[in-house]
Amino acid sequence: EALNIYNEQPDLLRVMNRFEVQVISEGIKYGIISKRLAEQTAVVIGNERSATGSHIELLKRLYEQFDEDSMLEVLIVHMIRAGITDKDSFVYYEKAVLRGIRITRLYEFYMASIRKDISIRLPKIVLMYFTYDSGVNYTWKSYLFANIVYNKEQYKDVYESYEHIIELYVYEQLKQERIDEYLVYLYREFIKPQLVKEDTAAFIARLKFMYHITCFDGDVKAIIVKYGELKEPVIYELTGKDTYIPVYTKDCSIAFICEDGCRRRNTVGYELEKVFDEPEDMSDYDRFNIDDKYMLIYKASYYRRKRIYKIYTLDIYKKALKIQDISEEYKKKLNSWMIEFYADYYNAESFTEEYKVIDTYNLSIKDSAGLIEILLDYGMYYEARQLIDHYGYMYVSAPKLFMFMVHELEASGNTEEYKNIITEHIFKNHLYNEIVLAYMVHNFNGTSSDMYAVWKAAKSFSVKTDELSERIISQMMFTGAYSGRLAEVFGDYYKNRAGSNTIVKAYAAYNSFNYVIRKRKADPMTFNVIENAYRDKIGLPLLCYVAWLKDISDNTDRLKKSDINNMAQSILTEMCEKELVYDFYKKFKGFLNIPYNAYGVTVIEYYGMPDRKVELHYRVNDERKYETAVMKCDACGIFTHRLIMFYDDKVTYYFTYGDNEKSQEYNLLCDDVSSEDAGGRFDAINDCLVSEELHDMVTLKKLMNSYLTEDYITDELFEKM
Repeated sequence: EALNIYNEQPDLLRVMNRFEVQVISEGIKYGIISKRLAEQTAVVIGNERSATGSHIELLKRLYEQFDEDSMLEVLIVHMIRAGITDKDSFVYYEKAVLRGIRITRLYEFYMASIRKDISIRLPKIVLMYFTYDSGVNYTWKSYLFANIVYNKEQYKDVYESYEHIIELYVYEQLKQERIDEYLVYLYREFIKPQLVKEDTAAFIARLKFMYHITCFDGDVKAIIVKYGELKEPVIYELTGKDTYIPVYTKDCSIAFICEDGCRRRNTVGYELEKVFDEPEDMSDYDRFNIDDKYMLIYKASYYRRKRIYKIYTLDIYKKALKIQDISEEYKKKLNSWMIEFYADYYNAESFTEEYKVIDTYNLSIKDSAGLIEILLDYGMYYEARQLIDHYGYMYVSAPKLFMFMVHELEASGNTEEYKNIITEHIFKNHLYNEIVLAYMVHNFNGTSSDMYAVWKAAKSFSVKTDELSERIISQMMFTGAYSGRLAEVFGDYYKNRAGSNTIVKAYAAYNSFNYVIRKRKADPMTFNVIENAYRDKIGLPLLCYVAWLKDISDNTDRLKKSDINNMAQSILTEMCEKELVYDFYKKFKGFLNIPYNAYGVTVIEYYGMPDRKVELHYRVNDERKYETAVMKCDACGIFTHRLIMFYDDKVTYYFTYGDNEKSQEYNLLCDDVSSEDAGGRFDAINDCLVSEELHDMVTLKKLMNSYLTEDYITDELFEKM
């Protein structure tokens, strides 16, 4: 009934309260509202300062039913007042624009509500309107300008008037460091060298590293980017689902802070897209004062990766090294790069100031070696010594160490551990001179082989080698070495006659032991030493004289010399007086006077450790039972037992020692009877036995008669003690 009244008299509708809204809504719903009432409704709502949501919905329905501009105008006014820019509102703003309705801020709200697709062609009137500056915010304006640039071929008649405006706009956005998807498009089109100025260079440079990141989880509120080069991460807030962040190195890590405060990495889905082309050396921005630590990190890495070695490369390394929160690992890496640069490309006259820049307490062994070599090249020996003490020298080139060692030894020849170690190292690399060799002769200790090599080198440089010779001889004898090298070194040492009697005595004893006990071939110099010592009345171990006599017994021609004969006789007599009787004395028969206690006896000998107990087990001829005798150790491991053997006697024997260890059996036959120089009782008995074996009874009778006569005379002339 109320609707009928309003339809008949629309002027009665003066307000739009809840009742009136309900009445009009029912009319629209059933299609029974008159056009005049619809127009009055629009007028009444239009007179309101602000419209409610129900008013706006009512206007939309009236407009859709009657399609009147007056109704559309009222709707648009209240939508603008309400700030409505959702996607459903665009159709009304678009109709208002296309119908030429003039309403303040219509075009701005048109832009705010339009679907942001730059390929959409905009009405010419909209383009003309925005030729002049307006209150539209930068996001909508960015879209507008991106749309214009994208469709410039279709907007030819207006593009020229926009081009300069867009350039200025781009410049302003660069100064304010803004970025969105439309500005990205504009930046790609409009950033030119003339736009790179002091107030835009930093941001333009940063754009080179920009990435668009989209998070697929709605509870992410911030993005964390952690660079290995820095101690602390950088955090970017995320207000929607996507944002733009610069990423300066490919090995950085990305994590996310969620609404619950937790940090997550692998459980958050995201997409990272590079915005601009890969940056290169960034040298175009060097003329600007850009204070950006991330840029420094990138440039340092880029120059190193591309092998760009210019003087400004070193400056970049130095600046990067001064970054406040730089990580220790990155500092170590920068040190390494700087050292590499200094080694291969730095050629200034001094290195003192550059050395102060390097963190010498955080170097790798390889880098320390490189730095040591640089210091040595610049004559900074003290600093090089400090690094060698701290890091060692193993990777330093041997020629550089040789140069260093010569300097150190020229400064002071005092014995120091580092000198000992390095001189050995450079010598093994075949680098030495008189100074190095003189130091090593005085100080070097090593293997016998290494010391011999030093000795040979020193001899070739005419460096006096007595000290080293003594150490070589002592060590070789201590370790049981038996080689021509020992003989060579001793021969030279003894020839100079500048050595110690202790060394000479030890050498003579050592070789005598090897010769007599171990049955090795002796150095002929050994016997010269023994002869000289005997003449000079220098006491030697008894074993030395035993060895000398044994050698003479194998070289009896030497006994033709009176001095040798006299010496041999004297030593033999002395040995026998000391009861040191050996089997080889038999060889002196006819050359020397063999003392009574060694004459006609056979000596069984065993050579071994002096502290052993050695027993001799023997039987003579056909005896079945073995006799046992504890052998006497005469000197340095010569065990002896004397037997009286006659012609054709055969002795079978073996030794036992240690824990009942048993040697093999040996056989000894007495068959070396000679009538020359015979005169003893044992010789007479042996001669009788030989005559009997030969069945020479005439000779046997004479020999027996002679033996009995001598025996009688002896008993008559000499009284038994």
